[in-house]
Amino acid sequence: MFKEKYIGDSAFYKRTLKLALPLMLQGLLVSLAGLLDNLMVSGLGDSFLSGVAASNRFFIIYNFGVLGVTVASGVFIGQYLGAHNKGKMQESFRASIILAYLIALPFFILILFFPNLVLSFFTSDSSIIAAGTDYYRAIVYSIIPLTLSLAISGAIRSTGDTISPIYASIVGVVVNVVFNFLLINGAFGFPKLGVFGAGMATLISRFVELALLLMILKVRQYDFNTKVKDIFKIDKKLFSLISKNAFNTGMNEIMWASSMAVLMKFYATRGPAAMSAYAVAGSISDLFFVLFNGMSAATTVLVAHHLGANEYDKAKLNANRLIFFSVMLAILLGMVLIIISGFVPLIYKDISSEAQMISVQLLRVIGSLFWVFMYNVQILFMLRAGGDSLSAFIMDSGFMWLVNIPIVGFFTYFTNIPIVLLYIIGQATDLIKLTVSTIVYRRENWVKNVTEFK
Repeated sequence: MFKEKYIGDSAFYKRTLKLALPLMLQGLLVSLAGLLDNLMVSGLGDSFLSGVAASNRFFIIYNFGVLGVTVASGVFIGQYLGAHNKGKMQESFRASIILAYLIALPFFILILFFPNLVLSFFTSDSSIIAAGTDYYRAIVYSIIPLTLSLAISGAIRSTGDTISPIYASIVGVVVNVVFNFLLINGAFGFPKLGVFGAGMATLISRFVELALLLMILKVRQYDFNTKVKDIFKIDKKLFSLISKNAFNTGMNEIMWASSMAVLMKFYATRGPAAMSAYAVAGSISDLFFVLFNGMSAATTVLVAHHLGANEYDKAKLNANRLIFFSVMLAILLGMVLIIISGFVPLIYKDISSEAQMISVQLLRVIGSLFWVFMYNVQILFMLRAGGDSLSAFIMDSGFMWLVNIPIVGFFTYFTNIPIVLLYIIGQATDLIKLTVSTIVYRRENWVKNVTEFK
């Protein structure tokens, strides 16, 4: 019974890996680029590394918000694909682009006109704020191409094509790394721009990536392809339904990313070394969190497509098997993360020894609980696949703000416990979330066809 319910045949795992591995590779490349960014910037000093880390934390809120919108829209594209409705796929894609830019606009305005205000939330250190502001001067404009790239990539993956976006991502990462090398320290006669150079490198790479994605759309001619002149041609009821789901999912991602920003503020109270260590641990652990990206793509195809075709039993069976498979992978990757954590001092030689030591301990905490994080997020993917964005909202960002933030905030400001213990307390709340996730998943409110609306 257990084997039949949770373990698939070889064909199931081949298809899962075929869907997941390309996106995992894409995420790995992006994470490697981020790791190299941090390595290059760390050579400028702790303040510069902390400045970029603080800047990126707010930028990630924008990124997650837009991703949330594209994920919600992607569910409709995926289910309409299962229902063989090309017209509605196109309308869903148009809605994705419009909603993505609506989410991006306030972040663009805040970063462009009020960078000091944004950065002062994380720290009062003037040197960190100065470095972060310098970085923002360039990276803010990357919002323009990145928003459209995220919408396009999300739509492509929703059709089951997880490979094509990788080509654009690979080129973008290479361009980013090359220009980081050239502009941060002024190699081969290029101007030495420091953290501003790191931002410029990102900006250039985002425009290159978007250009390649547009070429892929033109060549591949996906069913969701649309003309610019038709961008606002969307059925009002469909737009309203997508907007509702996108709002729940987008706000969930924004609130979740915001909670991570608040946690960073909490951890920063333990000193510059703690803040640098948090940035280092995040860069390295991101190499492993790409598993989440891959399983998200697999869930859209193996669950959402079946829901769109009213094949509910098949969708539920695939969901159970994906949960078991992803947790097994997470246990393995968690062990690897614990093992490689000891190499941090060899990689980040330019940060303080205290920051090196703390980052090693933080990585070991992440590795130990990695399977818990994967279990919770896999259930989140199931809820989204069925359009149950409200339950996903409550379980994800709702849990962070109602449970995690109050607990960590209390221990931050009412005790003097060290950063590592504070971090353990924060991460361990996911054990509580595991119980909540299981209850929500078993209610099966997510087992529905969102394309059937009046």
